[in-house]
Amino acid sequence: MVGTPYTVAPEVIRGNYDEKCDLWAVGVLAYIMLCGEAPFGGLGGDESLPQLRQNILKGKFAFDKPDPSVWASVTDEAKDFIRTLLVTDPNKRPNSEQAQDHPWIQNYRMATFNPRTTVVDSSLVQALVDFKELPITKRLMFEVVSFTMMQDQIAHIQAEFEKLDEEGQGELSLESMCQVLSRTSIEIPTISPDHTTGEQKGHTRKLSKPEIESVSNHIKMGKTESRIHWHEFVAACLPTCRVDDRNLRIAFDRLDQDHNGFITYDEVVNMIARDADEDEDSLRTAWKDSVEEYGCEQLHLSFTDFCRLIRSFA
Repeated sequence: MVGTPYTVAPEVIRGNYDEKCDLWAVGVLAYIMLCGEAPFGGLGGDESLPQLRQNILKGKFAFDKPDPSVWASVTDEAKDFIRTLLVTDPNKRPNSEQAQDHPWIQNYRMATFNPRTTVVDSSLVQALVDFKELPITKRLMFEVVSFTMMQDQIAHIQAEFEKLDEEGQGELSLESMCQVLSRTSIEIPTISPDHTTGEQKGHTRKLSKPEIESVSNHIKMGKTESRIHWHEFVAACLPTCRVDDRNLRIAFDRLDQDHNGFITYDEVVNMIARDADEDEDSLRTAWKDSVEEYGCEQLHLSFTDFCRLIRSFA
């Protein structure tokens, strides 16, 4: 058994539980965030572990920690949200979707997020469009780099991801992508220069649904996936991130599975492309074109080559 003792649900202590135990933990965390104390003890108090277990099994708590005055400014809806989650019988506890429908959550969501007017940063949309044009092997390497990013490097991406995730699922459906991206304009460069200034200018337009669907399909790495996962989204937005040497070294070492100082086609494909939508010939052609683009005499990438490949886009 592992976990933080003061967030453990009663059924976990009894040894028979499902995902509803996480909803209990959400209730405990909400209580802590609102007052700084845990509802059943165990957060730096003098309760012993056996006493903490008994408090959790009984499920009795009150809005009185560290003293009742702390809760005076907390809304009744917030307290009700906690009460609905800290129910000892998991069958009477809401699931995650029901918890999201609670008025406290919904009122906050509607106050801070208007899906009818939300737009995404145009530079990020442009990155998604550009990502679609990359060969599959480069997209796969971008995804490996995405797993090395620290929170401060991708905070702006997370904010945009949440705008696109209108369903609050932590994944992006085509429907949610279309709803938000169709409101965001991107600049399309023109071929001919402006006749008065001689400068090449562009015009702005919104993406069509078929274009958004194409973008979505290229971000998803697996054939059978219907939604875009978080790290796939980060990979597509990598050019908007501050990729540093640490990211590149960690990603290279993960790809260089035999630690010989080079990345080969087999290492890239075997690591994360088993479900790639392209056939074997297409993958090998994309890899050959990628390594030749950087002047590699052999069909592999050194660390220097890998850095040049990533930095040419990110």
